[in-house]
Amino acid sequence: MSVPLLERLPRMLANGRRTAMRLSESARGRHRERAIVHEVVRADCDRSARVLCGEPVLALAALLAEREAGNDPDFDLAVLDLHAAPGADTLACRLERWIPRIVLARMLCPRLDVRMPADDHAVLQLVLEALDARGSDGSDATTPEGGTLLVSDDTMRLRAMARPRRRWIACASDGARLAHFRRTLVARGDIDFTVESVGTAPAEWARRNVGTQRAAAMDAVLAAWDATRLAPSRHADDTRRRAGADALMGECRRHGQRTLVWVDPPDRRTCEATLCRAITRRDQGGWDRVVVLGWHIATTIGQHLAARCDSRIEVRSIRTLPRAARSTAVHIDPLGFQPVAGLSQAWVDRHRSRTARDVEWLTVQLGEHDVAIDDWSVDPAHDGRVFRGAWHAVREGGAGLRTMRLRVPWQDGPRRVCIRAVDACGRVSEVLRIVRDGPPATPGATSHDTCAAVPAEALC
Repeated sequence: MSVPLLERLPRMLANGRRTAMRLSESARGRHRERAIVHEVVRADCDRSARVLCGEPVLALAALLAEREAGNDPDFDLAVLDLHAAPGADTLACRLERWIPRIVLARMLCPRLDVRMPADDHAVLQLVLEALDARGSDGSDATTPEGGTLLVSDDTMRLRAMARPRRRWIACASDGARLAHFRRTLVARGDIDFTVESVGTAPAEWARRNVGTQRAAAMDAVLAAWDATRLAPSRHADDTRRRAGADALMGECRRHGQRTLVWVDPPDRRTCEATLCRAITRRDQGGWDRVVVLGWHIATTIGQHLAARCDSRIEVRSIRTLPRAARSTAVHIDPLGFQPVAGLSQAWVDRHRSRTARDVEWLTVQLGEHDVAIDDWSVDPAHDGRVFRGAWHAVREGGAGLRTMRLRVPWQDGPRRVCIRAVDACGRVSEVLRIVRDGPPATPGATSHDTCAAVPAEALC
């Protein structure tokens, strides 16, 4: 351990305690952290688990808020893995991340099982003693009654810590690590679990990362895109909310074309309504193209772009850079504007069984020009809020599978089918189809040629 780290350790402990106490004090307030369920993966068993995607310290704060609200999570043991994350990870960076996690974990669980590497054992043990948390030798501690809270920076170690015979809650720090962990659980096929997001709602993200600098953040996006801000419209000061009046617009020239740059507010999700407003403003102003820059892109935006088939509109996501210490300014990555990629087309066909009238056959075929995906699943009765996959390519299919046929109970009336794809980086894309009943299928017929004949319908 270097001498500078020894000198910084008291300040790091104080900052970590302060962060943990701030999150714990807000557990009862209006700005408390929340875990929002967005996927349910169910198998034929009676065991359940939860996977929280987001900053682990925020996930622990969300669990603490649930306990304050009376929904006590069923676990009494926390397993904390202090090994270095994959890639360049110094001990100082690891301590800054883990100190508030350890403090919150002590508030949640009566027992801690801390796994630490042998190289940094002395330093980490010193920190645990300062936080009044005892470490362990890495042995598997079991409790037959309650569940386990798993916190690690490496999902490969989470898979080893997640015991199939116990209830557990795991924290994945980002979407890429969540995708690998989720793929392993789905392929195993012997456990039920829910995937929940923490701190990713547009309003919560903007409150934490932008705060009151909403207009400054949008101006920084225009500057990073090298666009000139347009003068506000005459309706911008109207007390009534007008379509697009709170968005920031600029103009630039790309490849000899006048391009309208539309920047969504940081507390809004870019969806089909944004595309409609941007296209309307482009046509009214006589611009050649329009580029929509959004902080939070809806999962079905690829489907809407494919349905419009308009080469004069483009959607890109905004990437922010980490803020420096004691800095409240928002920094935009000029090279971080990524185009929308993922699933954009899928065809769905349904036929009532001729022999069993209480069931129907559902056939789904993915588009031919979509990018490679890591896993895709089908929800045959999507409610518009939580995705409940009844079929997963990882579990029941194979590599390169693009077509599936599912036997589901008969539903009288249109069926709302959602196809969700997850790539290796954890990006989620969806295609929604409203499908009516077709003629009875011929016994033994498995052809998917009728899928292309199903017309696309509006989603709202």
